[in-house]
Amino acid sequence: MILPLSNVTTQQKIQQYKWRIEINTRNEVELVSKSLDFLKSWYEKFESEHRQEEVLNSQRTLDLMEASEIQMSLINTDFTIFKERKDIDLFAIYKPARIVSGDLFDFFYWKG
Repeated sequence: MILPLSNVTTQQKIQQYKWRIEINTRNEVELVSKSLDFLKSWYEKFESEHRQEEVLNSQRTLDLMEASEIQMSLINTDFTIFKERKDIDLFAIYKPARIVSGDLFDFFYWKG
C-alpha cells in the first residue's frame, strides 16, 4: 500500500503546482485528503455554475421561442384582398434560418 500511495501523492504534488494550491506536508494521507477536499470544492463550484448556466440557457430558449411566436404573428396571412382579383397571383413562403429571422414581408393593394 505504501508504494501506490506514494505514487498518488507524487501525482498530487504535480497537480498542486498546476492548480496553485499550497499543501505543505510530508504526510501522504493528509496530502491525499487535502487534494480530495480541493477536488470536492472545485466540483461543487463547477456543478453550481453548470446549473446556473442551464437556467440561463433555458430562459434564452424560452425567450427565442416567444420572439418567434411574436414574429410569426406579425406576418400577414390574410390574402382575402386578392380573392376577387384574377390578374394577381400571390404566393409566399416564410422560413426563418433558425428560430427568429430578420426578414419580414408584407403586401399592399395600390390602385394606380
